[in-house]
Amino acid sequence: RLLPRSEALAQSKAAALNAVKLDPTLADAHTCLGLIAMLEWDLNRAGLEFAHALKLNPNSAKTLRAAARCATWLGRHQEAIDQIDAFKQLDPVSPRTHVAIAAIYYAAGQYERAIAASRDALVLERQSEPALYFLGMAHHFAGHPDVAIDLLSGASRECPPLLSGL
Repeated sequence: RLLPRSEALAQSKAAALNAVKLDPTLADAHTCLGLIAMLEWDLNRAGLEFAHALKLNPNSAKTLRAAARCATWLGRHQEAIDQIDAFKQLDPVSPRTHVAIAAIYYAAGQYERAIAASRDALVLERQSEPALYFLGMAHHFAGHPDVAIDLLSGASRECPPLLSGL
């Protein structure tokens, strides 16, 4: 059964805290707590959890990606950009990797690089809604409004709404 967001977050947080209590060296549990903190908009706590997780497992692409996105949300764009190579080397064929890269470059105002990363994600997953979004928005801010309109209107036709048919 599907849970309301608040209930799912509470249960996830309780499980992750219990995991850390049972074994404080579980990097994935700290990553989970960091992701939950991001959803709760406690970005400083999220950053601390990611830093702790990376001390425990410096080769976690998921944690490196999340830490970079957190740095972006905190406005630390160069820090996030500096982390791209690390998580890209660890997980080069995941669409999530390339969408995260696109988001980081987009937030930093590096729209041509965001376009390239979005295209890389779309090669791996043709209907990636986040990649289509960043591709369209990056084109818009790069000064290509006609391309952006075509991409974003095409994306809305190709990616049916989540609740269609309800």
